[in-house]
Amino acid sequence: MKFSYKHTLIFLAAVMSAGCSGDVADEACCTFTGDTVASCCEANPETFSIFTDLISDTGNDALSSTYGQYSCFIPDNAAFETYFAAIGKSYSGLNDDEKKEIVYNHVIKSEAADFTSDRF
Repeated sequence: MKFSYKHTLIFLAAVMSAGCSGDVADEACCTFTGDTVASCCEANPETFSIFTDLISDTGNDALSSTYGQYSCFIPDNAAFETYFAAIGKSYSGLNDDEKKEIVYNHVIKSEAADFTSDRF
């Protein structure tokens, strides 16, 4: 059996139209438009300026400015001051690897919006 150009077009049209569906899961139709990690930190410098500096110093500006399936547990400035006192260093005494470790230890990949202790 010989296929012509016309038969090929009809076949492709049939295959392509069979793959289309109007059924889209409800959760796939939502786009979060609230604060990103970066915008939250920048809007509250009196509370989160140290984490904002960490984001910038570690080159994670772009990551923290995007929407995605991750959560960030941001310590406030008071928590950082307590941490610095406990380790005997100031912010300026941290090296690049220590700064990255702090940032990455506060970011988790997750699709969940609510966290309970049994999820950790």
